[in-house]
Amino acid sequence: MAVIGSQIGDVELYLVQEFHIRLLESKLERCNVGAAKSSVSKEDCCYIDITFDDCTTFKDTTVPVEVIEEEDDCIVDDDAELESTDAESFHDSDYDFSKDEDDVIFPKVVARKTAACKQESNKNGADEDDLNLYGGDPIVVHEESATINTEDLNNCCESSDEDSLRIRKPRYIRFRPEIDMAEPKFYAGLLFDDKQIFKRAVDYCGVKWGKVFQWKKNDIRRMRANCKDANCSWFIYASKEANNDAFVIRTMGPPCHCGRTCYHKRANSGFLSRHYMEFLRLNKKVTVAQFMEKVHLELNVNITKHQASKTFMKAKLLIHGSYKNQYRKLWDYCEELLTCNPETTVHMETILDESSGKDRFLRLYICFEALKRGFKVGCRRVIEVDVCHLKGPHLGILLTTVGIDANDCIYPVAYAVVEVENKNSWKWFIEFLKYDLSISEQKSWTIISDRQKGLGSTIEEVIPE
Repeated sequence: MAVIGSQIGDVELYLVQEFHIRLLESKLERCNVGAAKSSVSKEDCCYIDITFDDCTTFKDTTVPVEVIEEEDDCIVDDDAELESTDAESFHDSDYDFSKDEDDVIFPKVVARKTAACKQESNKNGADEDDLNLYGGDPIVVHEESATINTEDLNNCCESSDEDSLRIRKPRYIRFRPEIDMAEPKFYAGLLFDDKQIFKRAVDYCGVKWGKVFQWKKNDIRRMRANCKDANCSWFIYASKEANNDAFVIRTMGPPCHCGRTCYHKRANSGFLSRHYMEFLRLNKKVTVAQFMEKVHLELNVNITKHQASKTFMKAKLLIHGSYKNQYRKLWDYCEELLTCNPETTVHMETILDESSGKDRFLRLYICFEALKRGFKVGCRRVIEVDVCHLKGPHLGILLTTVGIDANDCIYPVAYAVVEVENKNSWKWFIEFLKYDLSISEQKSWTIISDRQKGLGSTIEEVIPE
């Protein structure tokens, strides 16, 4: 351990965990130590003994020790307090021995602790280079301090223990699809959030580089892909983590040097729709030919017109969602209309499906409060009622009512979606229209129609003359 006083030279280095200091000499004065060795004298030094409770010695390790000059304003408060302490009033309860007993016990305790630390160091087989923590720089010993600061040595020891614990713990690098999917690079220890992201990354890498592979294992816990060529030893293996759904690449084979193909099996409509979803969302007027050329330039893959058409359809589903999910949001849509447009007429009817036991959409009538109020105030009492058939996945009949404003332009009033055009559906629509527009008699109103089925008899029945 470093010394207190005027000793200058090579000393044996100890790593001290706990120690106690006891004053031996009653005369304790602050000494002004010079920078040169000749300026240090025994009269300027105080003498104390130090008991090391737990220390570790480094075998055959010596570091140079030198005394440096310290300014008066750098004195620690603990040292000043110790200088003002009188020796007769000093009392250490931990080492309450007489002077004769202490002279006998102290050397034995130090010798026993030192021998035990040396044996432990010899068992660990520490090298001299590894134990030189300071790299040959001198340890600074302040003569004015009554304690030795071993915080640096303890921090070195604790940091080395923490580093060793970090090395044992597996550390993975997360694969970020929004950034890394453009140029995927695989290596052992790469973590994917779930199984689908790992599969998409491997598929994209195979399509981009024209490598044909097959999935040997594809279950909930393991995934393994091998090159389809029997002479190629490339493979990639990933397994699921124990506490979450993440997959981690465990092992990989050597790089694949097989030739590329321009007709890749993995470049199907599902893969292309996921990869070009954002492009198709921003470019709604792109043609099939333009899309085929773009895929060939970016992925070096040739696709057919049928594949491009199916890609457009699947991308539209990914962008707008499925139609079934949209029907489930109709109740929320009606509530939002009533919240944002008070006094709006919204009426929806459903029927119970016997096979599934769930409600299915039947009819919907909407008349906005602003349009209703504007028609009553500024439009003439002339309305036109018409119907059209809905095509595509949303089958049904659309019933509409429009008016004429002061500029002789079309003014929308109300609309409804029904299951079929018949007298029953027209009667249901005209009754709501009569209530919203406050139609009391036919004499003061002009109703224009295209002679729809059952509309004339329904108006005469609902609206009196």
